[in-house]
Amino acid sequence: MLPLLHEPMILEVAPLTRPANVGDVLVFVQGDVQVAHRVIRRIGYRYITSGDAHPWVLENVSPADVLGYVEAVWEDASHYARRVDGRVHRLRGYWYARINPVRRIASRIKARIRRS
Repeated sequence: MLPLLHEPMILEVAPLTRPANVGDVLVFVQGDVQVAHRVIRRIGYRYITSGDAHPWVLENVSPADVLGYVEAVWEDASHYARRVDGRVHRLRGYWYARINPVRRIASRIKARIRRS
């Protein structure tokens, strides 16, 4: 989830008691790994998610695989850590989710230019 979420940040995960919104970060199971990716679209009860750093990789996530959503982000695990997911942080995440299709197209164009 770079560049917004990175080590040593700590994610506080809460159960998903309502449908996730576009821009929310879900924690879900993929194989034997737990993944945290942003919701970029909802189709019925399923979620289309993508990592911020890799907009071209999309996951189709079933609600049964969702462990929860990221409710808070702390700067580290220390006792004096401050919360870093303020309004600007959330707005930036929402922006990443909304412009994901444009970012996917741009990354494909860059890849084609590099190959030629």
